[in-house]
Amino acid sequence: MIKDLTDIFTKGILNSENYNPKTIQSKLENLPNIRCVFYDDSPLDNWYLITRDDEKGVAEYYGFLSYRFPVALLMKNFPDNIRELLEENGIITDEFHRRCSCDEDILRKYAPEANLPIIDDRKLLDGRISFDSQDFIQICSFNYMSPYDFDFGDII
Repeated sequence: MIKDLTDIFTKGILNSENYNPKTIQSKLENLPNIRCVFYDDSPLDNWYLITRDDEKGVAEYYGFLSYRFPVALLMKNFPDNIRELLEENGIITDEFHRRCSCDEDILRKYAPEANLPIIDDRKLLDGRISFDSQDFIQICSFNYMSPYDFDFGDII
């Protein structure tokens, strides 16, 4: 299933005026055994990873909190008390899905330096991408991310 993130990401942009991710991170980390840190495998620092830790390390993955906008994408096992903390602090929550889609312009705001360039290859069909453009060359290399079907890991 592909989760369309356009609505939640748009709401996050519209409600971002007083968003302070460091404050939310601090509130989460004040809870017992909860960590909220930038995702280790990503150099982008777009999203915090929220986990429950035990003495051995990460015990459960709970979801992701955007660094730029008040949006959290949460796993099914996310505890209600932490969800309430997020929502009380103006964070818009939704369920996490690995496969996603999003309006191209909105997606660029959440992932300004994505691991891969964001190109809607459907624009080839209606002529909005010319065959002599850089986007066409990128599409031919298969080294791009499609906004209508991408892996969430590409924007972390």
